[in-house]
Amino acid sequence: MPLPTLLPLLAALVLGTPQGRTARPAETDAPTNLTEIPGVRRFSGRLIVRPKQPRDLVEGGVRAARARALHLAAERRLARLEWIEYVQATDESIVRVPAGMRDVDAIEALLASDLFEYVEPDWLLSVPELAQASPRIPGGGSAGPAPVFWSRPDDPLLQAQWHHLRMRSFRGWGIETGSP
Repeated sequence: MPLPTLLPLLAALVLGTPQGRTARPAETDAPTNLTEIPGVRRFSGRLIVRPKQPRDLVEGGVRAARARALHLAAERRLARLEWIEYVQATDESIVRVPAGMRDVDAIEALLASDLFEYVEPDWLLSVPELAQASPRIPGGGSAGPAPVFWSRPDDPLLQAQWHHLRMRSFRGWGIETGSP
């Protein structure tokens, strides 16, 4: 079989896309933009996936036992993929796109199962302006072309904001610290 014919079959086997069902998610669940932008963002071969939450399903009228069963079914579907990381605080999994499958096809196959709140690319991002910026040395001057991070935020609650530490977003302070 030619590769284009095998991809839907591979999606059904690995991701569990129901046969005979459209692979396009409902418009409200569909990611808004799955287009790479050269020099800005590109697919990484990883996805960020969050199952529908039992509490939200119950609030939407689903019985508690059914909501738990749907969440378990989503976890079983994810177990078929190569897990990179699980973020307990948000109930998100970072998984690898199966070999030979495009990121977009994997996203659509997972969303078509109707078990996931969202499935998004774990984009590789480039910000050319930041990569070329010369960080400022406190007191004036420039550190040259290589990024050097001179300071950290002064937020006393930084340790409680796990996402900043995980993303290392505080590194931006080496480029801009704001003004009064």
